[in-house]
Amino acid sequence: MVAQIEPFVPTPRAVLAAEAAAIAQLPGFEAALQAFCGGLAGFARASGRPTTADTTRWALAAMILHYDAAGGASFGQFLALCRQGGLAGPRAVRGALGEAQVAGLISITPDRHDRRRHIVRPTLRLAQIMGFGLAIRLKALEHVRPLPKPAADWAGRPATLALFLGRNVEAYAHGGFILSADYPEVAAFMERRAGYPLLLDLIASCRVVNGGVVATVSPSEAAAHYGVSRAHVRKVLALGQAAGWLTLTGPGGQLRLSAQSYARLRHWIALELAWTARLIG
Repeated sequence: MVAQIEPFVPTPRAVLAAEAAAIAQLPGFEAALQAFCGGLAGFARASGRPTTADTTRWALAAMILHYDAAGGASFGQFLALCRQGGLAGPRAVRGALGEAQVAGLISITPDRHDRRRHIVRPTLRLAQIMGFGLAIRLKALEHVRPLPKPAADWAGRPATLALFLGRNVEAYAHGGFILSADYPEVAAFMERRAGYPLLLDLIASCRVVNGGVVATVSPSEAAAHYGVSRAHVRKVLALGQAAGWLTLTGPGGQLRLSAQSYARLRHWIALELAWTARLIG
C-alpha cells in the first residue's frame, strides 16, 4: 500500500454540514452555485474525452499527482487504493489509466529498480487540467469567502493545488473519507461516465415554477457535449427516477424534483465549497 505522505484528519461531517448550511444562507450563494455548476460542467464539455469528470478518473488523477511528489506509485498500488475504498474495480481502473495514457495525461514506465513494477507518472497537461478545475472551484468560492488572491492566481500556486489534491487523497486513502458518502444521489451520478457534469447541468437549470422545482436537461445535447451516447444519458436520468430523486415529466429532458431533493442538491454544492475551503486552508 502507498504510505501516508501528509497526516490529515478530515473535518467532522457535522461541522462541514454546519459550515455548508451557513454558506447556503449567504447573499452570494446563488452566484456561487451557478459559477460552480456552470464552470465545472463547461470545463468538462471543453476538455473532451477522456475527462476527469467522474469519480474514478478524477480520483486517479488526484492520486497520481499527489504520489508523484513522493516518487510515484505503481500501477498495482493504484489498483489497490481504488479497490480498498470501493472506488472502482480493476477493470475500471485499467480502462481509466489506459485512456489517460492515450490522451497524454500520464506515462506508465517500468521501475528502474524492479522491472516488474510499472510506475504511473503525470504529465504537465494533467496538472494543468486539475489546476483549471481548482480555479473554477475557487472562483465559485470567491462569491461567499474572501481569498488571499484572485481565484486564478491562488489556484495557480503549486502549493494550493498540492493541498487541495493531497488532502483529498489522504482523507480517502488513510481515513476512508468520501465527501459524497451521505449523498447517494450525488454518488450515483458521479460514478457514471459524465454523470457529475450532467448533474451539475441539472442543478444549474433548476427553476421554481408554480411551487414546484423544474429542470431541463437535453439528452441529445448532453451526449454531444460529454462524448457519451443519448442512451447513456437517458439511462443515468432513468436511474435517478427509479431511485426517487427526480421525475421525468415530458419530452425534451424536462424533469421535476421534490422540494427536499432540490434542497439537498443545493446543500451539496455548499458542502463542496465548504470542503474546498477546508482543504486549501
